[in-house]
Amino acid sequence: MDARTLPALRRRRARGLREAIVRRGVSWGAAALLAALPLALGACSPSGPPSLLVVTFDTTRYDRIGADGDAEAQTPTVDALAARGMLFDHAYASTGLTLPSHTTIMTGLEPLQHGVAANGLFRVPADVDTLAEVLGAAGYQTAAFVSAAVLDPAYHLDQGFGVYDAHVETQDDPLRMAVDQRSGEEVTNAALAWLKDRASSRT
Repeated sequence: MDARTLPALRRRRARGLREAIVRRGVSWGAAALLAALPLALGACSPSGPPSLLVVTFDTTRYDRIGADGDAEAQTPTVDALAARGMLFDHAYASTGLTLPSHTTIMTGLEPLQHGVAANGLFRVPADVDTLAEVLGAAGYQTAAFVSAAVLDPAYHLDQGFGVYDAHVETQDDPLRMAVDQRSGEEVTNAALAWLKDRASSRT
């Protein structure tokens, strides 16, 4: 593909994403909910449109979740969502890397189209519309709660979010191989606090 055609392709795909979100917000949100997580997106609007929640699980095998057949799994919340929602037997990530994969989830573009090819080395281009930007333009309040440093705002995945909570303590150790992160409990508590505040402000 000629590199000169990428900006036009991005704009065309972004317009399609925007139109799909406005027309079929529930379906898109339901599909994204089952995508796979350091990132959680909550969006709620006082005017009545459906609320959306996107939850991703990073580095998680599909067969280690109860809904996918693991009898010893301790995933009751995910299992309950799967039981009353739609469960996809075959779902594929565009890449096995966190930042590029989340960029694809948030833009609807493949890595070759949005240009984010690896963690820590690339940034989401400003000319690419994200799900958060589309929802914000449609009147939603948006927030993200991140548990891993690979999704730090420095990589511009925060485009369009009213709140992008990525308070992850980093350790300045060049020999440390682990990714800086915070617990799922911390992320969940931050998201629930934001949702509670939104609910109280609407009453």
